[in-house]
Amino acid sequence: ILSYTIRSGMEALFSKQTALNDAEHYSREAYERLEIEIEERKRAEKALRESEEKYRTVVDNAYEAIVVTQGGKIVFTNPRASEFGYSIEELASANFIEFIHPDDREKALERYSKLAQGEILSQRNEFRFVGKSGDILWASSTSAVITWNDEPAVLTLLTDITDKKLMEEELQVVRRLEAIATLAGGIAHEFNNALMGVMGNIDLLKMDLPEDE
Repeated sequence: ILSYTIRSGMEALFSKQTALNDAEHYSREAYERLEIEIEERKRAEKALRESEEKYRTVVDNAYEAIVVTQGGKIVFTNPRASEFGYSIEELASANFIEFIHPDDREKALERYSKLAQGEILSQRNEFRFVGKSGDILWASSTSAVITWNDEPAVLTLLTDITDKKLMEEELQVVRRLEAIATLAGGIAHEFNNALMGVMGNIDLLKMDLPEDE
């Protein structure tokens, strides 16, 4: 009986030791897997940060103003958008239509509605914007539908073409003045021809008159 009791105790002790060894082995494996997962997560987070920084650098330094709208509300702008006269804070959460010239709002809303319905509009459009001080600015825009925070949104790229429009207007004025000058020159030429004819006829009449008249 004593021998059986000792043997049973030894077997139980051995079984517990084996269980402890197995548990330690599994714990070590779990710890190693956890370390690997943590390292992989750190690398993924680092890659994500680097990617976000790259995109942020591109967006912040883009030549064009970048505006994202949802339901007509502005939800994102890059620093270039402030060149239209409003600060980033003033643009945030505002309705984009508020900044468009009243004469161009109908066209802008029609275009926005088509985009929101999924229609692809590839051509660029020109709109007038009202600056903060009331001055009229021109912008060339192109838009596309994107997903922003898991919701549909409209991405718009804006280029300030105010200087270009002013130059075009000045050129039109110059061309009109040139046309007027050309017309005036033609009229003056015709008038001179007619005047010379009249003077010639007067000279002929003088020749026919008696010398005492």
